Amino acid sequence: MSPEISERAFEDAIECGLLQDGPDACVGFTAAARERPPSYGDAPPGGYRRRRPEDYDRGLCLLPRDVVDFVLATQPREWKRLVQHHGPAVREQFLRRLEYIHTRFPHARKG
Repeated sequence: MSPEISERAFEDAIECGLLQDGPDACVGFTAAARERPPSYGDAPPGGYRRRRPEDYDRGLCLLPRDVVDFVLATQPREWKRLVQHHGPAVREQFLRRLEYIHTRFPHARKG
């Protein structure tokens, strides 16, 4: 199989397509397809970020940095209250509590 038509090249093309216009965009990649802006709000393309496998926390079944960033972006006042309560250990306390809920209350995951 030629290197241009390989599974790896296909994966790279998908990843570069997702990363286009974002901070982790592939250098020299020119996309044949462009992401259309969503019809539900004012969100520019390029929100996909490259992550490494070691960023994933198997115990929590998530990417801790992404979860904390999401909470900071969507609930800044609540996060500020957590910081006042837990101080510098807020991230660890929050993730520990999230893990507790995830493992002790499986029905909470099912929606």
